[in-house]
Amino acid sequence: MISRSVSLSTTAGFLILGILCLLGAGCKTPKPPMLPKPVENSWVIDEPIETLWKSSIEALVDKGVHIDILDKESRLIVVVEIFGGSSFREVIAEPSSFYGGQARVNILYTAISETQTRLTVKPVLLAQGRSYVPSKVASNGKLERDYYLLIAGSLPKGKTYEWLEDVESVKEEK
Repeated sequence: MISRSVSLSTTAGFLILGILCLLGAGCKTPKPPMLPKPVENSWVIDEPIETLWKSSIEALVDKGVHIDILDKESRLIVVVEIFGGSSFREVIAEPSSFYGGQARVNILYTAISETQTRLTVKPVLLAQGRSYVPSKVASNGKLERDYYLLIAGSLPKGKTYEWLEDVESVKEEK
């Protein structure tokens, strides 16, 4: 008959190794999402910084977002925007189901020259899921683009159309 005696230290070693493997498998953190290209968050706009600053504030107020910080000296605007579940999924890069989230968008203006300004938009996205603690998630670039288009679209139009002026002068003569 073959004796099957296993020492106590060997059994305890295998038991500890098994527990560590189970704990390690449950603590695996997911890799951040891989986007096909880097998110564009900085643009150069052909407007003086003062004009861009004023029109940006008007556009943000018209949009109805909460402006948390408005620092003219450092040319920083911080906006807080709250999202529901489906609208939050449109701006994050992670394929996960969250109940909603919050974006804290930092908008920085840097004068390049007298007529050019660099606009940098960097959001910090906090997702609310099953946990009480919000999770920081990556942006897919849509939020940055939306704020850039909002700000660029709010600039005063200095372009005139000669054909429109001709039509208006003919109307005034009649």
